[in-house]
Amino acid sequence: MGVIHGDYSFITTATGRLACEKPNLQNIPYLVRPVFRSKYGYFLEADYSQLELRILAGYSSDEALVAAFLAGEDIHEQTRQALFGDKPKAEKKAHTQRVVAKTLNFGIAYGITPIGISISLSKELDRKVGLKEAADYITLFFDKYPGVRDYMDNVKKVVREDGYIDTFFGRRREFDISPGMYSNQLEKLYKEAVNYPIQSTASDLVLVATGRVWHRKMDMGLKSKMCAHVHDNILFDLYDKELEPMLKMVKPTMEDIEFDWLNVPLKVDFKLGRNWGELEEINL
Repeated sequence: MGVIHGDYSFITTATGRLACEKPNLQNIPYLVRPVFRSKYGYFLEADYSQLELRILAGYSSDEALVAAFLAGEDIHEQTRQALFGDKPKAEKKAHTQRVVAKTLNFGIAYGITPIGISISLSKELDRKVGLKEAADYITLFFDKYPGVRDYMDNVKKVVREDGYIDTFFGRRREFDISPGMYSNQLEKLYKEAVNYPIQSTASDLVLVATGRVWHRKMDMGLKSKMCAHVHDNILFDLYDKELEPMLKMVKPTMEDIEFDWLNVPLKVDFKLGRNWGELEEINL
């Protein structure tokens, strides 16, 4: 069995996210993943659930967003209700509404605009979603989560006045705003500024979790390996006999991370399988 070793780097992305090359193991197509088989027994994928949205709750302190995560509610369903009201009986219509809600939830965290929402939803729903419809969705979203709108407005204000933005972990990114910038250039800069603290903080939090899991694994004398990082998840190659102790160790180690700014719980989902392309969800 051959082994591929990718090169990971901290310094090739503006947000500090781990990037991989030679080959890029973070961009392996799902159709190809079955050829990656566990060397020792099982692949375990430990994935942070809705990490960017939880960090957005930390930055915005939005009451509805924080309350939903504290109560363990379905954040996509909460947003769907804010946009459309009671859940329709027709399954297809309910699915369409949930797609819209998920697109808004994740898109807003990335500073997406009505144009971006329009493009994303047109592709997801296989129909034309106009700018007015997209803008109306965004308005309803901010009506539900006004703290998120305040966070975005504050980021833009800080960038205009100071020329940089800091993250909870102390990373700083500078933004050069010049008087002669075109509106589309300024909009792109603001979009990056809004997203930067969220994505950078998510990256650093996953790195903190990685270090904690590694040290805990070594302390326990476990020989299973961490073999890949794919954004918000860590992929492990587990020995059969270490499956149970790894499962019991990884979840609390990744979830029980405390910072003053982290005002909602973290949640880790597991998938397990003999190869990377056929992982199945497991519940503990």
